[in-house]
Amino acid sequence: MGRRLYVVGHKFPDTDAISACIAYSHLLNQMGSENAVAARQGELRRETEYLLKRFNVPEPLYIRDVKVRVDDVMSSPSPTVNREDSLYDVGRLLQERSLPALPVVDDDGRLRGMIQMEDFATLFMDRLGLSGSEEIPLNLENVVRALGGRVLVEGKGRKQWEKVFVGAMSLESLERRVDADSLMVIGDRSDAQKRAIELGISAIVVSGGLGVEQDVLELARQKDVTLISSRHHTFKTVQMLNLSIPVRHIMKSEVLTAEEDELLEDVRPLLARQPMVPVIDPDRKVIGVIYRSGILRPARQRVALVDHNERSQSVEGLEEAEIVSIIDHHRIYDVRTDAPIYVRCEPLGSSNTIVYKLYRENMIQIPRPIAGIMLGGILTDTLIFKSPTSTQEDRRAAEVLAERAGVDLYELGASILAAASDVAGKPPKQLLLGDFKEFALGSLRFGVATVETVNASAVSAMRADLLAEMSRLREERQYASFLLMVLDIAHEQTEVLVDGHEREVAEALGRKLEDGHRLEFPGILSRKKQIIPLLPTIRDAILAGQRA
Repeated sequence: MGRRLYVVGHKFPDTDAISACIAYSHLLNQMGSENAVAARQGELRRETEYLLKRFNVPEPLYIRDVKVRVDDVMSSPSPTVNREDSLYDVGRLLQERSLPALPVVDDDGRLRGMIQMEDFATLFMDRLGLSGSEEIPLNLENVVRALGGRVLVEGKGRKQWEKVFVGAMSLESLERRVDADSLMVIGDRSDAQKRAIELGISAIVVSGGLGVEQDVLELARQKDVTLISSRHHTFKTVQMLNLSIPVRHIMKSEVLTAEEDELLEDVRPLLARQPMVPVIDPDRKVIGVIYRSGILRPARQRVALVDHNERSQSVEGLEEAEIVSIIDHHRIYDVRTDAPIYVRCEPLGSSNTIVYKLYRENMIQIPRPIAGIMLGGILTDTLIFKSPTSTQEDRRAAEVLAERAGVDLYELGASILAAASDVAGKPPKQLLLGDFKEFALGSLRFGVATVETVNASAVSAMRADLLAEMSRLREERQYASFLLMVLDIAHEQTEVLVDGHEREVAEALGRKLEDGHRLEFPGILSRKKQIIPLLPTIRDAILAGQRA
């Protein structure tokens, strides 16, 4: 399975966009070439929620943007080391995997520090020329593994030691150094071995792979002294004992970290301060790591755009993403790509009609729930075939999908429109941004919202509040004009509310301005066919007025 592909509609998705995203992602996955995920950036409208629940189809994944995040570049599962692991084991892991650093965790997987290759150089420089007595915190398991040694006698007493010395001295000097916390490295000097055991030493490492006399072994058993055989000579054995130290003794405890949902651009500076950034969850458990090499050319998010192709209407971060395909029934506008992509754009009433044709062309059967929501998308975008954008192809596709879903298309259409018409409890802002598109024409920007209803009187009762919110949004977002189309499905007429440059809008649309903000039209208008094409005319009139 390839990298994830987000199939996403416009910022304020209508039912057509949501259902087409779900259907197209299902198609791509059935074709076997993509790991497609239906996604959305905006909230679901009431009629969309109704449709998905009716056919028991899950909501698309909510995404804030398609910018590269930490979880897109992190290595997971992350290689980690336990804070009690020996430097020998840690060093081998760093070397075998060619890693500059590793996270250090406790027994519960929580981050406790970081170990870097340079820490080993510091360790050896600090301990260069070990002689006499040195404090080296050791434990039996790490010592044996690092030395590749054999336990000849395992004492029942201490398994950890704090002091290490080399037994290269007279017996008299030896007696002054031995204590219960110490480990001695020595060759085959049986007299020194016996004396150290008698004095209560905790452990002895016999270097050079040399044999140990039987009476020494017996004495060690009696005194519970651990005897270890090392195949290395004394100097090498001492070096390897340095590598027996638990990593917690030299790790860095202060570590810069990241969370998987953070933006990569925010985490980049951390990698200038340390070679690796651990990625942790809320419990500080390590779930991944980021290395400098992993962000040199990070993989971009892959995106398929559905029911739109304008940057201003698309998901945030689109400029950082790789656009793979476009499925749309609107004008071609300003989306650019770095390489050729698949584009399917047809003058139809619904994006779902295009997706329906793709299923047929690829000879893939549409599941009943998918057929149901695709039918709902066609019915809402064509206003049950009353919209000027509706075509015979939309009607034929709807009839086939209705049969496949096992529903009456007109009953479904009426139910969806009834859900859409329920404005009770909806604040003006939610109503305005439910089906909203933004258009940029040179230096001017316009906002155009649509409300489809079979209960236009309920919307008319909110007219003053809607105009007040339109004015606020226009100033906040710096639109030249904000237009709201109220489509009265029951009476087949349209009311357009305007805030900002009302006279220029009225002249462009060829209607008389009522009450300073309202235009009335017989029939159902199409934003795509009858409003958007006139925006350049409105822009030119506004600019001409500004120059006058």
